[in-house]
Amino acid sequence: MPSNSDSPITRGDRRAISLVAWLSLCALALTIVWTIWQLVNGVFARAIPVHVPIADDAVFFEDGLRQVPSSIFTEAEVTVVGAPWSVRVPLALGVLLSASSALAICVLIFILGRRFASHRPLLPGTATVALVAALLSFAAALLTPLLRGLAAAAATEALGLHNFGFAILMFEFPAGALVTPTLLFLLAAALTIGARLQHDTEGLV
Repeated sequence: MPSNSDSPITRGDRRAISLVAWLSLCALALTIVWTIWQLVNGVFARAIPVHVPIADDAVFFEDGLRQVPSSIFTEAEVTVVGAPWSVRVPLALGVLLSASSALAICVLIFILGRRFASHRPLLPGTATVALVAALLSFAAALLTPLLRGLAAAAATEALGLHNFGFAILMFEFPAGALVTPTLLFLLAAALTIGARLQHDTEGLV
């Protein structure tokens, strides 16, 4: 069986990979255009978590001040339409991060499938694509919850809820959010090590 070094990338490989790359770029471009349109027009119909009291009898008015015990809060969702820029920008950045990460992973899966099917998984560039996908996935996992928290805080302030004892900035990272980027980093490391070992052992067999 010929080695990876004896199996150069065929013209069909280049065409297929180029096609998927262009389709991914077009999808990302459409996502960016759609996000910018929503950003400019302020029509983000996205549910934003806002912490509100759960018991009716826990909310009462006294001398014009709303008193809410801090121990009985739950999370409700409000849909913000015509939101201010302080709400739109974090939401737009979160959408772009998630879209970029998903597209990078799709491109990586296609390239890996194509090269494994051709028995050439260690060709140059595969590890780079895996590393880019890992970095984008890592950024999306860390920054998306923070951006949503900032958007929720801005929405809370814009609606004037902070004057009634509502929480301003609260965000949480979902469990397992770092599993995908960690696996992608390990895959990129394995591909890099494999490519180096293959390069070092060429001609020994």
